[in-house]
Amino acid sequence: MLTSRAHGLALILSRGLHGLSGRGGRLSPGLRLGSSSVRPVATVSAGLGEGASAKAGAREQEAVHSRRYQSHIPSSRLQKLLLASGSALMALYNPYRHDMVAVLGETTGLLAIQKLRDRMQNHPEGFQILQERPRISTTTLDLVKLRELPEGTFGREYVRFLDVNRVTPDSRMPVKFVDDEELAYVIQRYREVHDFMHTLLGMPTNILGTPVNNQSQPIEESNSMRCE
Repeated sequence: MLTSRAHGLALILSRGLHGLSGRGGRLSPGLRLGSSSVRPVATVSAGLGEGASAKAGAREQEAVHSRRYQSHIPSSRLQKLLLASGSALMALYNPYRHDMVAVLGETTGLLAIQKLRDRMQNHPEGFQILQERPRISTTTLDLVKLRELPEGTFGREYVRFLDVNRVTPDSRMPVKFVDDEELAYVIQRYREVHDFMHTLLGMPTNILGTPVNNQSQPIEESNSMRCE
């Protein structure tokens, strides 16, 4: 914060002096004491501005390179602990905050995600999914054709579930705080097939339906490996 403010102040000062002198931000002639010259203020401030800008650019580049995937937000253990605590409290206060439930799962469910990934690696279809990484979204599903399927078919009932609950396949939040790129895909896959289980079990997306749905986790893990 202080660095950015100093950077902004230096740029304002530098540009102001540039306008006054009309010579690229340098005051002419420079003040002289004896045989040595004193660096003009504009030159010093411009140098500070360039240095701060370079540091800010370096930090931005470092943040970009530290991202493992597009939605990734790098975080330390302390930051994950704070995120887990805050999201847990908020999820208890308002269970409908699916974004807080998602953050809590990402910051506390690493062992479960690793276990699910290991099961997928040891299953032919799961291994294939990890290699191909299919996604379930409005760009990969033809919802219009699914609505044209006969009543009682899975595709038709899935679209009905989406319509009744006013959600889409894109409603699930992207993973942000899982540092391993493959594990991030696993939990994203888990989220994307979650509504399949709601459809199969006929459970609503409320405080009663979701825990019941979660009790079917062994089936859902198999679903993560099979649904494409």
